[in-house]
Amino acid sequence: MANERNFILQSFGLEHLKAAIYPPGKPLKSGHTDVSSATKKDIADLDYNMSTMENGKAPLSMLGTPVFCDLILQNDKKGDLQLQLLWTLLEVNMQKNIEKTAVQGRDGTVKEYVSDGDYLVTIRGGLFSPFSNAYPKQDMQTLMALLKLNTPLTVISEYLLQFNIYELVVDGYSFAQKEGVQNVQLFEIKTVSDFPIELKKK
Repeated sequence: MANERNFILQSFGLEHLKAAIYPPGKPLKSGHTDVSSATKKDIADLDYNMSTMENGKAPLSMLGTPVFCDLILQNDKKGDLQLQLLWTLLEVNMQKNIEKTAVQGRDGTVKEYVSDGDYLVTIRGGLFSPFSNAYPKQDMQTLMALLKLNTPLTVISEYLLQFNIYELVVDGYSFAQKEGVQNVQLFEIKTVSDFPIELKKK
């Protein structure tokens, strides 16, 4: 049954349909707006974050749906080496540096705050090709080139800006295949936040 549904979707090209926005309080027949021509007010009615929009339009996924928070990885030393990831989920963790000292005759330990630790950022998502039988080879090559660099990566993300994260050091990564799909490459990237060191000449 599942194979039959997939065959119908691919045969009629339904996987490439564009989503429509229906602003609240407007008639369905005349009130809908195509995402590609959605105005700022239409998207704002859906509580969409306006700061992610470019030139008044939201970034669109391969299916034409709005992307709420994209992620851009780039290398400052190689300006042409960058990749925009439209389908990602980010997980941010941070462990504080605290000295714990055991004292004889006292239950527990004495805690001494030292500093905040690094942010551990896990990036999960996928690369896609618009053709169902084509592998996203070019994006995969660009992503691998970025991950293999031995320098911090500049990151542009509306979500990570909340934590003042501007640079990430790649700690490890993995790639998994998706069963029954040729145009999707899943990935998981483990990174650590980095802060640029400013040297002042005296």
